[in-house]
Amino acid sequence: ILTHVFKGIRKGETMAFSMPSNAGKSRFTINMAAYTAFIHKKKVLIIDDSALMRRVLSDIIETDKRFIVDSTASNGLDALDQIVKEPKRFDLAILDINMPKMNGIEFLERIEKLNLPLKVIVVSTVAKEGAKETIRCLELGAFDFVTKPESFIEAKGDSFRQRIVQKL
Repeated sequence: ILTHVFKGIRKGETMAFSMPSNAGKSRFTINMAAYTAFIHKKKVLIIDDSALMRRVLSDIIETDKRFIVDSTASNGLDALDQIVKEPKRFDLAILDINMPKMNGIEFLERIEKLNLPLKVIVVSTVAKEGAKETIRCLELGAFDFVTKPESFIEAKGDSFRQRIVQKL
């Protein structure tokens, strides 16, 4: 509804609204530049069985104003359910390979089989240059990979953050 209302407003302008509420009329102002930036953020789905890694990746992605973590999943099956329900919801997925229920390779196979358009970056401890899992993921449509750090300190470090942001 708001997108339709804002159609004729330009960036940098503000728009004031009055809306009825239980306490009478309520007035608020929307900064169009902020609204436009918010609705145009790329929506990311993080798929990883580690809650800690989902948090670390979320924190990294949220530092880049072009992206927003729209959802997370602890395995490929949960992620697939979200994507099938709303095929155009996500612009990008960050995918681990080793997960329960449905691993990353099985997830990519299903995405390909269902012809669901989704950009995928693989972030996994087994994602290394020349590794058979990495090659298989790239064959199935992943567009890049980042090797997951071995320790929490490395995961919170600047080097890992820069590698993730660079791939986005």
